[in-house]
Amino acid sequence: MLKTVKPVIYDYHSLETVTDALCRRYKGVITKQSIGKTISGRNISMLKIGSAKETVLYSAAIHGNEGITATILLKFIEDICESISKRQELSGIDIKNMLKSRSYIFVPLSNPDGCEIVLKGERAEVENIDRIKSLCSGNFSIWKANANGVD
Repeated sequence: MLKTVKPVIYDYHSLETVTDALCRRYKGVITKQSIGKTISGRNISMLKIGSAKETVLYSAAIHGNEGITATILLKFIEDICESISKRQELSGIDIKNMLKSRSYIFVPLSNPDGCEIVLKGERAEVENIDRIKSLCSGNFSIWKANANGVD
């Protein structure tokens, strides 16, 4: 089966597109909702599998320069959804059985503004990009904080 998640570092818009595609592909298995917005107006999206009261949280890309962790988490989410839809174990674990006792929440891009700054530098759509450029001496690849400079 063709995979939805590709081995790339996703920018904000691409990540939103791929999470929407996962929800369409695995409708009834996974849902998506916004749990907040960044100072730049980007949604912070949450994906959920299961409906049990006990919940496990997975969060990725907390720091701006950790975009690869979002891709890894998306791959994990896709593997879980595929194992559920095919009624197969994942690494020897019966995921469908696990969902009887717990649900799973995933926040693949916890710091969308910070990741955009790292990926797009001066082209990142954030208000105070000149201040950020000064703080990181123009080396956007080392930026860890959000658009407010909070790490």
